[in-house]
Amino acid sequence: MPDEQLILEIQKWKVDAFEELYERRHKKVYAYLWNFLNYNYDDTVSLTSDVFIKLYEYIKKNSLNNVKWFVYRLAHNLAIDWIRSNKSYSGLSLDQTYLKETLSYVDEHKHNIESVFKQKLFEKLLTYLDPQQREILYFAYQEKKSYQEIANILWTTKNSVWTLIFNAKKKLNDLAKHHWIYQELLS
Repeated sequence: MPDEQLILEIQKWKVDAFEELYERRHKKVYAYLWNFLNYNYDDTVSLTSDVFIKLYEYIKKNSLNNVKWFVYRLAHNLAIDWIRSNKSYSGLSLDQTYLKETLSYVDEHKHNIESVFKQKLFEKLLTYLDPQQREILYFAYQEKKSYQEIANILWTTKNSVWTLIFNAKKKLNDLAKHHWIYQELLS
């Protein structure tokens, strides 16, 4: 059943229609928020629930043309609100000592853990990016959205999306060079 039909069914108080919509969308919303909130499990689970509660409340009172777009927009807004209300949220930064110890361990055991290490290291580097940069990279590379789709979700222009992606990739590159891991990420 298409999303538009599910919306109509939800407006008729059909709970199973909302359950189907939830099943279709919750994993992507969770993944998006997981990335946006720097891999924080508890807050990601909580905000994912909040997104679907707000979505349900919105659908009960309003019509909705593009559920997919609206859900991402809602997740984005709730995440931004959460970050603003949690002044202690720092975005978590890379612990340089831990990174150096990890790199020396990798040199000793390189043949066994190379691919896992690269993934974990990349995830750690992402924590250096601000939420907007992580968000834009998530849409471009995890969700494989076009620049125009990302622009629509973030209410910006296609050129701004290109610039944001370029700057985020440049910052990742600079961070990798700064932490002596450029070759590990590129090989």
